[in-house]
Amino acid sequence: MNIVFFGTSAFAVPILEALIDSEHRPAAVVTRPDSSQGRGQQLKASAVASVAEAHGVRVLKPEDVRSGFFLAEYQSLKPGLAVVAAFGGILSKEVLEVASVENLNVHPSLLPRHRGASPLQRTILEGDSLTGVSLALVTSRVDAGPVLLQEEDQVLPTDTAASLGERLARLGVGSLFRVLRDLDSFLGRAVEQDEAQATYAPKLSKAEGQVNWAEPAGLIERRIRAYQPWPRAYSVLDGRRLVLLRSELCAESGAPGTVLAADPKQGLVVAAGKASLRILELQPEGKRPMPAEAWLAAHSLAVGLTFS
Repeated sequence: MNIVFFGTSAFAVPILEALIDSEHRPAAVVTRPDSSQGRGQQLKASAVASVAEAHGVRVLKPEDVRSGFFLAEYQSLKPGLAVVAAFGGILSKEVLEVASVENLNVHPSLLPRHRGASPLQRTILEGDSLTGVSLALVTSRVDAGPVLLQEEDQVLPTDTAASLGERLARLGVGSLFRVLRDLDSFLGRAVEQDEAQATYAPKLSKAEGQVNWAEPAGLIERRIRAYQPWPRAYSVLDGRRLVLLRSELCAESGAPGTVLAADPKQGLVVAAGKASLRILELQPEGKRPMPAEAWLAAHSLAVGLTFS
C-alpha cells in the first residue's frame, strides 16, 4: 500500500531512511516549510526534506495542512498508511480520514508520559531514568491515540536530547517494522492510554535556554544536556555570552551565579541555588566549543564574579 511519511526534525530522519531502503518506500513526504536559520536568516529545508530530496522522494511543504489545496494534493496520493514522526504540526480530522488503513505515530516517550512537542528534552529535564518509543494511532488529540507497541530504553546520565533522540530513533525503526509486518494483529490489540497518567511536553522556546542560577545545580545540569542541540543553555559572565555544553555537580555552595573557582586546576565552578556546577565544556559567542580549562587559560577571571 502507498505510505506517506509526515516528519520534520532529526528524530524522524533514521525512520524515513529505513522506509526508503525497504519495501515500504514512501510515495511522498510531508514536512514543514523551509525556515530561516543562522545569523544570515537564510531559508533552510528541514532535515527530513533534505533526505527525501536526496533520494528522489516527492516532498510536500504545506504552509497549512488544514488547507483545501494540501488536502486535495494529499488525497491524490491515495495513501493506505500515514507514518508520522516528529512532524511538528497537528493533523486535522479531514487529513486523518484520507489514509485508507490508518495513521501511525512514532513517538519518543512511553505514552501517555510526555505527550507533545518536546518529549526528549522533558525526559531529561524531569530526571527520568526510563524512556522508550511508542507506536500509537494518530487522533485529533496530540499523542493521545491508542498504543500498538512500546519498547523501553534507559536514559543515560550523560544523555543530551540529541544523543537520546538518535538512540530512540533507531529503536523506533525496529518498532515500526515490527508493526508493519503484522499490522492487522497490532491494530486489533491497540490499548487506550490512561488519561490519569498523562503528562505534557510543551514546545520549547529560545528564552528557556537562559540559565537561572537560583535553580538547584542538578536541574541546571539537566537543562544543559536537555537543550542540546536547541535552544542550548547559556549565561552571561562579565559581558560575555557563554553557551554551556557539559558540566558536573559539585558540593561547594555560595550565592547563586557566583564564580567559586576559575583556574585551569579547579576549573570553572559556579554556585547554584543548591550546591554548584563545574563547567567542563563551553562555547564563547562566535567561537567553537572548547574545554573550560582552555577558555580559562586565555581569560583571567576573578573569583566572586557573578553570572547574569
